[in-house]
Order: sequence, then C-alpha cells, then structure tokens
Amino acid sequence: TSDGLAEGTVVRLENTTNIRSSMDTNSDKVGVAYPGEEVTVVMSYAEGWTKVKWDGKTGYIKTDLLQ
Repeated sequence: TSDGLAEGTVVRLENTTNIRSSMDTNSDKVGVAYPGEEVTVVMSYAEGWTKVKWDGKTGYIKTDLLQ
C-alpha cells in the first residue's frame, strides 16, 4: 500500500536520518543513519512512522523518509 511498507522491506537511505526511540520527533535518538545505510522494516504505522531494525537496534523513522 502507499501508506506503509511491507515487513522485511530493506530500504537504502538517501539522506541522513534520525532513528527515534518512539513515534515522536522529540523522543530520544536511537542513532543516526547516514546515506547508503540500510534499514529493515519491522512495521509501518498509521501515525506516519515505521519501526525499523538498524545496526542491531530497533527504532522509528518517519515513513515519508523511507519512500
């Protein structure tokens, strides 16, 4: 669907992207992923965030940054 990404999808980032601890731009950063790094989709949420696995960690990225 256009409003989410399928579980297991691997996305190569095009921009420096903050990975957050929760679905909130004010939440703590899990880390910062850089262009060319890859994240694996765990689940997309209607709130406009996608849970991803990255560098052995799990966090959230705004879905529109992944499309």
